[in-house]
Amino acid sequence: MPQIYNFFYTKHSDVSFFLYICGKILILLYNNMNNLALILGVVFVIGICLMFVKYHHRMGLHNNVEQLREVTDLIFEEAAKSSISQNRYIKGLKQHLHVNEKMALKLIGKARMENIIRVEGKEVTKA
Repeated sequence: MPQIYNFFYTKHSDVSFFLYICGKILILLYNNMNNLALILGVVFVIGICLMFVKYHHRMGLHNNVEQLREVTDLIFEEAAKSSISQNRYIKGLKQHLHVNEKMALKLIGKARMENIIRVEGKEVTKA
């Protein structure tokens, strides 16, 4: 045993210092990995919650017929016409409901099913 002691601490003190530092770094990494796993877990849970809120918001828009009716009335009042182009109606939905184009197209389908609007070619009229 004294020979090993002499090898690491007296004869090769720079090697022993290097091994000491490496050991401390490994211990710090192990302790920080637990914190890192906790932080990543929290970020993951927050991400899942945001996805759920976004999905719930979009489906709430799709199921809220009264809000769609009010926004449609507002879009036609702004245009001051009884018939507007489908692109202008999509832009109005995107502006007032803060949705993307895909959701705006879904809302056009919902509005058609609820007899809020009529689509004839590229023109949209109120029903």
